[in-house]
Amino acid sequence: MSTVNKILVALLLAVGPMAAKSQVFSGNITGYIYIPLPKGVALLSNPFDVDGTNNINTVMTNSAIPTGTKVYLWNVTNQAFSLPATFDNSSLTWYNPDLATRATNYLLTPGRGFAISSPSSWLAFFGGVVVQGTLTNFVAGTNKFSLLGNIPPVTGQLDSNAVHGIFFPELDGVDVFTFNTNSQVYSDAYTYFQNYRWFDPAHLVDTNGPSIPIGVSFFVQNPGPDTNWIQTFIVPNTPNSQGFQLALQKPVPKISHLAITGSQVVLQILDPGSTPYDVQFSLDGSTWQAIASNLTGASWTGALPDPRMGYFQVINH
Repeated sequence: MSTVNKILVALLLAVGPMAAKSQVFSGNITGYIYIPLPKGVALLSNPFDVDGTNNINTVMTNSAIPTGTKVYLWNVTNQAFSLPATFDNSSLTWYNPDLATRATNYLLTPGRGFAISSPSSWLAFFGGVVVQGTLTNFVAGTNKFSLLGNIPPVTGQLDSNAVHGIFFPELDGVDVFTFNTNSQVYSDAYTYFQNYRWFDPAHLVDTNGPSIPIGVSFFVQNPGPDTNWIQTFIVPNTPNSQGFQLALQKPVPKISHLAITGSQVVLQILDPGSTPYDVQFSLDGSTWQAIASNLTGASWTGALPDPRMGYFQVINH
């Protein structure tokens, strides 16, 4: 095991006080994703805003989670993981380290990375609102480690110049470490150099850097000053609407809640009003198709279009 892997494994095993602070935005596009998790450790990041607070008992509560699964939050100040929140399948509840009180301070806001340790393999589910607008994620400096995820629910390489990049800031000398859930080890450092871009010592990825999947987090070690990872993310115009910008200027029903049970999805519509609306679905957040039209009710129930992931929106009919 490399020296860096030893350091990061030690960080995972360390414990320290919890810290929870993040800014959340709202929007009208909802989405969901299922992420297969192994027995062992994974680094995740909730890709959706559930309710503006995103407590662990709201974000991750379903019968698929094995009893004894633990979630660790990263404390940038102390450079250590918190004591874990632990899941009890019989009550479908995450508990504080004392195993007696319900976890309340474990906030899984979009862009905040966390470690999860599972006693067996399972399928994790995330669902909620797609965060849009100007999005900011804090990156600690002075060689501190940060555990970060991409706030928009998209997959892309790190490089801000890449067509499908996630626009990670170009910080000279910064190191990024990803975690392989199959081998249970960290990658060697992907390092950004000015005038070269991302360097991979194993030569497995190009100068755009590694690709970060939706819902996955990674460690960053920044030798420079504190900075922010800033993105502007707007879901593209849809083919069957008058466009996102116009939609913002006129009353549009909003999705207040998304629930998936088996192969069925239920959307709760906030203040539908008297104007009929359509429900649209997308696999990539770019190309949309209508799956229900001319609706007026406060909820819609239908078949789940894809068992892996997808996005929903409502537009005026």
